[in-house]
Amino acid sequence: MLNFNIRSSFTTRLIVGSLIALFLLSIPVAITAHWILRNNTINQAGANALAQTEQIAQSVDRHLKEHLRDLVYTSRIEQSFGNYTAEEQTKLLQIMREHTPGYLWIGVAAPDGTVLAALDDLLVGKSVASRPWFKQGLIAPAIMDVHEAALLAALLPARAEEKYRFIDFTTPLKNQQDEIIGVIGIHLDWKYFIAEIEKDVFNTINPSAPTVILAKDGSLRMGNRLDSADFQDSTAWTAMAGFQKAVAGENNWSIETLSDGESYLVAFAPNNSPETSSLGWISATVTPLNAVASPISKALIGAIVALIIGTVATLLLVLALGRSLSAKASAYLDLVRKNDPKALEASMKELPTELQPISRDILDLTRGLTQKSLSLETALKSAKESYWVVEALIVQAPIPIAMFDTEMNYVAASSRWVQTFANGHKGSLVGKNHYDVVPNLHERWRQAHRAGLAGESLSATSDPWTSPDGYTIWLDWAIEPWLKPDGHRGGIILMCKDVTEERLIRDSLAESEERFKLAMEGSHDGLWDWQVGTNKVYFSPSWKRLLGYEDHELSNDFGTWERLTAPDDLEVAKKALADALDNPEKDSYEAEFCMAHKNGHWVHILAKALIVRDEHGKPTRVVGTHLDRTVQLELESRLRETAIAAKAEKDSNAEKSRFLATMSHEIRTPLNGIMGFARLLEMDLPPGELKEQAGYLVQSSETLSAILNDILDFSKLESGMVKLVDSPFLMEQLLKGSTELPRLTCESKGVKFELNNKLGEHQIYSGDMGRLRQILQNLLSNAIKFTSHGKVSLTVSSTQLNPNEDLVTFEVSDTGLGIPKEKQSLLFKPFSQVHTDRENRFGGTGLGLSIVKSLINAMDGEIQLESEPGQGTQVMFSVTLKREHQLDSQGQERILPVRPLRVLVADDTPLNIKLIQTFLQKDAHWVDVAKDGKEALNKAMTEPYDFILLDIDMPKLSGYEVVEKIRSTTGPNQQCEIAALTGYAFDSDIERAVAAGFNYHFAKPIQFNLLLNRLAISSQNTK
Repeated sequence: MLNFNIRSSFTTRLIVGSLIALFLLSIPVAITAHWILRNNTINQAGANALAQTEQIAQSVDRHLKEHLRDLVYTSRIEQSFGNYTAEEQTKLLQIMREHTPGYLWIGVAAPDGTVLAALDDLLVGKSVASRPWFKQGLIAPAIMDVHEAALLAALLPARAEEKYRFIDFTTPLKNQQDEIIGVIGIHLDWKYFIAEIEKDVFNTINPSAPTVILAKDGSLRMGNRLDSADFQDSTAWTAMAGFQKAVAGENNWSIETLSDGESYLVAFAPNNSPETSSLGWISATVTPLNAVASPISKALIGAIVALIIGTVATLLLVLALGRSLSAKASAYLDLVRKNDPKALEASMKELPTELQPISRDILDLTRGLTQKSLSLETALKSAKESYWVVEALIVQAPIPIAMFDTEMNYVAASSRWVQTFANGHKGSLVGKNHYDVVPNLHERWRQAHRAGLAGESLSATSDPWTSPDGYTIWLDWAIEPWLKPDGHRGGIILMCKDVTEERLIRDSLAESEERFKLAMEGSHDGLWDWQVGTNKVYFSPSWKRLLGYEDHELSNDFGTWERLTAPDDLEVAKKALADALDNPEKDSYEAEFCMAHKNGHWVHILAKALIVRDEHGKPTRVVGTHLDRTVQLELESRLRETAIAAKAEKDSNAEKSRFLATMSHEIRTPLNGIMGFARLLEMDLPPGELKEQAGYLVQSSETLSAILNDILDFSKLESGMVKLVDSPFLMEQLLKGSTELPRLTCESKGVKFELNNKLGEHQIYSGDMGRLRQILQNLLSNAIKFTSHGKVSLTVSSTQLNPNEDLVTFEVSDTGLGIPKEKQSLLFKPFSQVHTDRENRFGGTGLGLSIVKSLINAMDGEIQLESEPGQGTQVMFSVTLKREHQLDSQGQERILPVRPLRVLVADDTPLNIKLIQTFLQKDAHWVDVAKDGKEALNKAMTEPYDFILLDIDMPKLSGYEVVEKIRSTTGPNQQCEIAALTGYAFDSDIERAVAAGFNYHFAKPIQFNLLLNRLAISSQNTK
């Protein structure tokens, strides 16, 4: 230590003393400052590393719990549905796979370990009873540590780069009685899980230091920057005291020396949640200690060097100004108040006595300023660190969360908040107003913000949020005010959770339950549910309403069913139920029985049910429905009775038709001879009394034919067999043909006949001309029959309905007897005659007018009658007819043949053969005759003919059999025209003849003009 002369100048002593004090004091100050600052920095870095490690552990914990939560939620969905079929379970498992592709295997195992359902049917039917996940799953939901499942891996596509490893999630599967009926397990691809953690933890959180996830035995599970051998060495971790504390469940950090000889700051955070604590995973971050302490040491050394240089420069300046500044020592000391207090205190002993008071003031002032500066610096640093921690927590939060000031300007916002509420906004939200970021915000949200800024804590669950573009999500949210250090409110923090998926699932379940309830109520079926083990029974309100009771009027017990079931049916129904329960192969039950209604009548019940059995085949539950079949059975009984009556009526009609057909044939055959020969006589006799008598014979036979036609027409109308023909006709021709015979009859009786055609001479309509002629002839015949003097008239008029149709009205008037009003209702009834006398002067069958009314009804027309006894009668009927512009080319006038034809006639009645032969020879046709079907067939197969006439009803072979043989066998007449001659005149007879092979059908008595015209036309078509 150097000694200085006390007499040296004040300035010299001041400078030398200051330099020595500065040098001596700088060494311990530097060492102490470096130690304190280094420790504070390491402690702060350790706390920051521990906070980041805890955040990483929470993120890993969250991912594990999300997978376990999804699995538990799936099991609860199955429990609520109550449908445990393999198909339904596979659908749910597939939904889970679509949500998380990393689920390489999802399956459901029975309590004995047999896999019942699985994705891609892997391991179905195999036993997993020895697997740890299955054993744990029978107890409670759990997460199993990483492992290799060789059996499952062998069934999956091979990986070239690495083996399959899995992390398992398991939970019990329960029925609606909360009983465990199986286990649901997930084998999550370890590679997929690592990718999840890397994306959410290592990429999103982006830890600044190497980060690893360890098992409780020190083995490595995952991490980033795994470039150190110590990270792979489990013994290196287990040797650390901090790791052992973490195994015990304590978050901590410590300084450890690794195999490279360097010191590291290591932070540990275990997974301590109830769901993941059994894994024993520990998150750890490793930070080189030099990265924390080295910058501090360098900065401190630089500060000391700068201080020394600055002090030396200052002292040298003082030395240069020494003597000139002596007088101003007090002012100089005021300027150096900002110097190092310790250096000033050390230099006070070297100062002159006169400067001691001033030096003491300078020292006190310097100490005060230094202390305030350090306090201010510490407070500022602490505030910055607190803000950084809060901002980091908010920004990296996995949920939408934002912090606002009192003006609703953003202080911080998480990335999920930006995605949810500020989608499309670019850049940071800090400093921007929330109402500018989200314009058109609903007033109820603004009110909530104002309430939070006023100090209220608010929250809501499942609250709808509609974005400006119209997209709606459901949120659980909370608003909490935050306080400044001075205790004043600084703004609000708003936290949200997206629960849209849970809301949709809950709504879907509610909708399904409501739909099931409405379906059951709408079907009016009664629902019943019997718990076999506890003997509890549930009867739905609709079950009770089937029997006339309200829900509260019947108790839900087995005795209710036994009491209301008919005694004769009860034992049978109970036995059927017992047999179904005792047979393990049966899964359903069905029975019919009667139950007593509240009103006293019996209700016919159809009971159907499904039987639920446990794994041993023992029935545990029976769920079924009751259907009221009372009305259905009554309807079925009525239908059977109606069907029997309809069949009897049909059989009766068929018998009647067969009888009429036979009678028609038997009558028409001789009538054909009578009419034919009468016509021949009339044609061949010279004028005179004999010709007149022949004419009477023709009229009588035609009258008989008309009576026969009336009988057949009535039968056809009664059985609905009449078919109307729609073809063009000339109204003038209809009226002329219908009135010619009535006109002659009137002349013979001395009665005047008038025809008034108001339609004109050339009016053409489309309709059934034959049936209209039949109606007119019947009406005119009746009018003439009951008129002995005066006149009979027919008037025809029309009214236009539309451009194509007219309503045509026919009016028949007479001055005859008239009809009493009390008998007018009998006029159109079958077999009824209004005028009768003993002499039977009027005759008739009583069918004519009945047929008229039926034919008019078939034409959708109307008929009316006005009559006064002694005054006469007027009958009017109207039908709708379509106007036409031209007639068909074929008419009914006589056609002469072009040449004679070779005609084969086959009939078993010689009279008919003679008659036909005579008529045909009048047109010069050559006629060959056969007396039965066999002879006709032989001739037809050997001789060529131009035309063949076959009677239907012949001995040996019928006409049907002959024509079928001719058509089916190659021969000279296979294509020849063949006509049927028959007394069967029904439409069905015509259809049968055409089907057999006939070209034409002529009913007896034969209209010979039609037959001869047909032959004449054929002569034009044949050579």
